[in-house]
Amino acid sequence: GAMDWRATLSAVSLHQETASFVRGADAYEDRELSRTNSDPDAFRDALAIRASVELRTLLDNGWQVSLTPYARFNEMKFRMHFLPSKALEESGHQSLGLISSLSRDFEAGRVTLGFDYEQTRGDLTETQTRATIFSYTQGDHYDYEVNSGVSALYAQAAWRPVPHVTLHAGLRLEHTRFDYTNHLAANTIGRFLRLPNRSDDFTVLTPHIGANWQVASGTNLFARLARGARAPQVAELYRLQINQQIEDIEAETLDSLETGVRFSTPSGSSLQLAVFVMRKHNVFFRDADGFNVTDGRTRHAGLELSARHELTEVLALSFAGSWSRHEYDFNRNVGRASEVITAGNRIDTAPDWLWTTSMDWQVSAPLTASLSWSHVGSYFTDAANEHSYAGHDVWALRTRYQMTDQIEFFATIRNLLDERYATRADYAFGSERYFPGEPRALSVGVRVRG
Repeated sequence: GAMDWRATLSAVSLHQETASFVRGADAYEDRELSRTNSDPDAFRDALAIRASVELRTLLDNGWQVSLTPYARFNEMKFRMHFLPSKALEESGHQSLGLISSLSRDFEAGRVTLGFDYEQTRGDLTETQTRATIFSYTQGDHYDYEVNSGVSALYAQAAWRPVPHVTLHAGLRLEHTRFDYTNHLAANTIGRFLRLPNRSDDFTVLTPHIGANWQVASGTNLFARLARGARAPQVAELYRLQINQQIEDIEAETLDSLETGVRFSTPSGSSLQLAVFVMRKHNVFFRDADGFNVTDGRTRHAGLELSARHELTEVLALSFAGSWSRHEYDFNRNVGRASEVITAGNRIDTAPDWLWTTSMDWQVSAPLTASLSWSHVGSYFTDAANEHSYAGHDVWALRTRYQMTDQIEFFATIRNLLDERYATRADYAFGSERYFPGEPRALSVGVRVRG
């Protein structure tokens, strides 16, 4: 009847034989070494199931209602091969939730109101079977379950006070509660701190304001000021280590300001340039000594450019890229000099330059081809900025053939020039280490639509 609906069900089963780092200066360039695995027992087995039903209807008074109830199921077994413990982690969670909104268009704009809710039950165990090594003790490290509830109210609006100018504003209030139950003794074993049963609450408020001004036909100026926030994850709160205090853990926040310009032409060409600055507080990460940091601060600034130009009726050139600087904004000493964090140091594994450019060719009505060039710039591989990775360039060729309205064939050659590169470069424990990039590879497939 008047209700539109769409049901979605998806399932993913993953059985991954995990490869570890290869070590040594430029080790990723050695083809034979890049195929080795120093941790052959490492693995990740995971199962994820998602189900949702999206319901939409238009009320007589002009308001549109959207309701999306959903359910999620996840479980995973994971060998923590990157730690001396080689511990086995087993985790899972089950969730029921609802995403809802109420929106209406007016002559001068649009208003949206919403309510989101999710209830989750999750559990985690971490067990070390190998003998005690350093502060990684043999036996059970953690065994806990957490019941959590997340509820949020939000409102946002777009308003045109004068022609060609649109103002945007929004506000979201989100509350998260965790009820934690520990199944082991509440004490410290080696480096592992296990808390007694407890409950924790976090409330975050995230506003945003923005504006768009159509200066001329096809030319728009825009600006946006926003705050993002998230409550700590369960593992950040309850998978603690010595020297940590749960009372010190706060919600992570990101404040951002961006402004830019958009151009478009009737022929289909377009360009967008944006400038941004960001500040993050209460950043959570693991330092070089293997201990959790919960009060980190970082700062970010950069440019983003995206463009597309129709060269001919069948050829188009597109580009998307950014230049940015990512820096630590606090000090932290660790046991290794190469990982001491000093305010102003560049964030390791954060390149300045990232871009992808492609040439798209409509060979014929059913056949298309695209040649792309992806660039990752150089970056530091340690927090003290004493070691670096030179970056890399990778080419790919993609084709697609639309046989009928329902059947499509496609093929991709990744790493077309068989470049030797690293998907991640790192410096740790006195040596360079890398995840080697994939060599030249071909994949083919067929997509069938109902």
